[in-house]
Amino acid sequence: MFDSLRGQRRRHLLYYLEERDSTRIEDAARFIAARERDCDPADVPADVAERVRVTLYHVHLPKLAENNIVEYDRRSGAMQFQDPPDGMSDLIDLCYSIEQGDEQRSE
Repeated sequence: MFDSLRGQRRRHLLYYLEERDSTRIEDAARFIAARERDCDPADVPADVAERVRVTLYHVHLPKLAENNIVEYDRRSGAMQFQDPPDGMSDLIDLCYSIEQGDEQRSE
């Protein structure tokens, strides 16, 4: 579980998925790029969102799928939580709270 939460992009993806039943990789990539740039998802340039999508596809989604946290259909680009291990939702919430606190302190 901790390895799944180690990468910031993986954490942002998990925060995004926690709020939805399912999503597509393109939507998640735009959301993550916006978080990283501290802007609205509509303001993320297409090339930036595409670079994030590529790392999700090749790095982060395989790791989360390997750890049985996210189910991902490579053909359709759809993803959703699998039944996460016990305590995973609590860890995701804790990471989110910590990161939100760090962002508020830096403002």
